[in-house]
Amino acid sequence: EVYQKSSNNYLQTIHNLENEIENIIEQFQDAGLVRQYNIRLSQIKRETIQIESNIKNQLEHLRQGLAEQNSLQTRIHSMVEDLNICESQLTD
Repeated sequence: EVYQKSSNNYLQTIHNLENEIENIIEQFQDAGLVRQYNIRLSQIKRETIQIESNIKNQLEHLRQGLAEQNSLQTRIHSMVEDLNICESQLTD
């Protein structure tokens, strides 16, 4: 959850940067500069998409890991209960 909130803040900052660059591009009259900034903006957008994809993949990986951990904890708890039952039967 903390990772997801941090990731969302990071992505929001990147999107704000994209918007700022778009606004700057609109102010330029020089076609060469506009072309350079448009190229850079396209790169930033591609990088942002890749970062978002990586974050989604990492979040899914974390979710799967937590689900597996919960499953293992349940199995361990069940085994401990079985061992306790066996122990009590042996001592009776």
